[in-house]
Amino acid sequence: MNKIKVSVGIPAYNEEANIRHLLSSLISQIEDGFELLEIIVVSDASSDATIEIVKSFNNSKIKLVEHKVRVGQQTTQNEIMHLYKGDLLVITEADILPENNHFLKELITPFIATEPEEKLAMVIGHSVSVKSRNFFENVLKHNHDFKEHVFESWKEINIYMCGGHAMKVLPRWVTQEFKWPKNVPEDSYIYLWIVKNGYKIISQPNAKVLMKNVESFGDRLKQCKKYHSGKNSLKKYFDENFIDSEYDISKSILLKHVCLDFLQNPFWMILVVSEMLINRVFTSMSKNFNSLYLPYVSSKKLI
Repeated sequence: MNKIKVSVGIPAYNEEANIRHLLSSLISQIEDGFELLEIIVVSDASSDATIEIVKSFNNSKIKLVEHKVRVGQQTTQNEIMHLYKGDLLVITEADILPENNHFLKELITPFIATEPEEKLAMVIGHSVSVKSRNFFENVLKHNHDFKEHVFESWKEINIYMCGGHAMKVLPRWVTQEFKWPKNVPEDSYIYLWIVKNGYKIISQPNAKVLMKNVESFGDRLKQCKKYHSGKNSLKKYFDENFIDSEYDISKSILLKHVCLDFLQNPFWMILVVSEMLINRVFTSMSKNFNSLYLPYVSSKKLI
């Protein structure tokens, strides 16, 4: 049988801190049962050394597209879907690292094992926080771990599990049928589109990627403003009750995990809840989502 051909697409905006490590990791993936056909990097008007670092790789699989004017991640990902030549497209953020060289194999396995009529539309991996470098980042790491427990006990697959740090794999029939609008949160939009159309999503917990929490309160505010304004922007495309049903976690589940985590780590849980409440006060009124949002720089340097 012919091996499945896999393309990887990386939307990149000022990613000099990690892009070399990410490309090196992708190139070293063990191609067991698949062929890594290409890695498409689209630099969205990067003003740092991103382009120079990508060009420094002497590897024919790495293809670089350069934008002179920034257009945003949604438009960039649409461009990648138009350009790629593989059977499957893996879209990844530039500020993550696969945990090992079997990552791609783990990530695409469900497409090998699933019958076409099941309409498997997307497979996602699992993000793991790297070691914290300061106190605030440590608070966010406990926040990340707490939320993971909540999400996993709420729904087997849910909107919070499908963030960009987890990577996503899309088959060609989805990339031919789907397109991102410009001013929406890209991960939430594709999740809602898939669920609304009755298609299937699978999570691969063994396909782990490393990600870094932000180090500063300012970067955390940027994250939270993007989240709140993004949710509001989705109302242009989906019914509000449908959006709420996919975002709103049962209060009993939340309370249960707050109590359990408080009993195990009272100090950190007080800080986690305090941080969430403070950020909600500062960002809950954010309404206008901007696809050209300012990135949070302190999450980009993993190594």
